Amino acid sequence: MAYYDFFLSFSSTDWRNGAKDDLHLFFADLETKLKKFGFKGRGFFSSRDIGRGHDWEKELHQVLPASHVIVPMYSPNYFNSPWCGREWEVFWRRQKDIRANPPLDVKSEEVILPVIWTADFLELPADVPKVQYKNPVSDSSVYTDKGLGTLMQSPRKHPGKYEDFVERFATELGKMIRNQGADKMRALPDPDLKKVDLTFPVNFKWGLKHVRYVFLAGRYDEMQALRKTHTPYGQFESRLDWRPCFPDVDRSAGDIARAVAQENGKDGYEFVEPRAANDLLQTMREASSRNNVIAVLVDPWSLSLHPFKEFAEKFDSEAFPTSGVIVTWNSNDGETPNHLPLLKNRLADHFRGRATRQEYYNPDVTTPDDLRDAIVATFAAAQERLLSAGQIGTAGAAPAQPLLKVAP
Repeated sequence: MAYYDFFLSFSSTDWRNGAKDDLHLFFADLETKLKKFGFKGRGFFSSRDIGRGHDWEKELHQVLPASHVIVPMYSPNYFNSPWCGREWEVFWRRQKDIRANPPLDVKSEEVILPVIWTADFLELPADVPKVQYKNPVSDSSVYTDKGLGTLMQSPRKHPGKYEDFVERFATELGKMIRNQGADKMRALPDPDLKKVDLTFPVNFKWGLKHVRYVFLAGRYDEMQALRKTHTPYGQFESRLDWRPCFPDVDRSAGDIARAVAQENGKDGYEFVEPRAANDLLQTMREASSRNNVIAVLVDPWSLSLHPFKEFAEKFDSEAFPTSGVIVTWNSNDGETPNHLPLLKNRLADHFRGRATRQEYYNPDVTTPDDLRDAIVATFAAAQERLLSAGQIGTAGAAPAQPLLKVAP
């Protein structure tokens, strides 16, 4: 059985396999330093240690429990990677387990020693602890302001800074490895890493406590060719600034949806950008596989836009038991009443499959209160479908929630 002093966790997007492979160079330098300090000096670098044709997931099931410490290479790409999230989560759960039930040979709970790989546009997710990673591992402003990747790319401009960083980092890493005691296999949070609820990315949460909102509403510029009334439509790609009840209520769909999720005890919610139909459909399938609530808010005029039309037809052809489709109408906009027959026929064509499958569908939302009620009804309908299918219950990893009611 192979054991590892550390596991280097990085986003494949940040890895450049070529003449100047800085990530692997840093990894190799850490191994060399640890050997000089008297450790095995054996780290795990996936691109070196997992051969072609090998089962990636099976290898990780062996390696992660056999590694003392994780060295995550923090970057914007890192926090957008589900696999980085899974690797990080294994050690974060282990750290909490050690804190709760410290083994006799373990002197410290700390098993995560991060590196700032890319500092530009780097924001730690809200639930990622501010693990110390700036001092004493480096006093270089280039490292703290730009990241180790930049420091390594300019060795002549910053002589000796990289070598100093490796010396300090390896020293700190060695202390953490030693504090973890003897080589042994640690437990994984779940035998199937794909089922682990992740701290990041945010859209890899499990269960009905997480909501995916999709707004099928055109932008202001897209709607100019389709109708005379453009005022309710916004400018953002996410459509968060669409105001479905304007002019009666000057409030965005994003604000309404956010408030309803918060008032009804949702731990998380996200607004899925309505991009290309196939990409959006794949995101919805992934959300459905995680038993997330899917709330699709539809502006009937916008179904004339080809990507929305294509998505609606494909979405309606599959079963999404935790989803709801909500159609908003504004009879006071001076234009919609004269086009009702055409718009309603279009809706009937696009969403007829939901009625057959008895998935939640409300085609008659006309006021802000109606919209709030319909979103809450989507939450409740999703729960009822999973309860009736036996996919959730009062025990287990996905406990049932009380049926939701409209918050006052």
